[in-house]
Amino acid sequence: MTGNEINLNLAARFYPMVQDNRDRNAHTTPCIEIGGVQVYAYFDEGVLRVSLDYETADLTVIADDGVVPTEISVGGSTVWRG
Repeated sequence: MTGNEINLNLAARFYPMVQDNRDRNAHTTPCIEIGGVQVYAYFDEGVLRVSLDYETADLTVIADDGVVPTEISVGGSTVWRG
């Protein structure tokens, strides 16, 4: 792990779901933000949904081709890399 990766991991932030007390249907979804990338994981309609938002990615995590290298694994097995 590089020094930058250690710093990015140490700076990660978790944002739990927040619900508007005036409207029980108005809420945010849980999110971890790391390197400016927002990773959402939440249950909806009986399904665990996971989504990534790269819009605010830190420039240090963006590769020369303009994307954030990403690997997704489930149960220890890589299911997607891009």
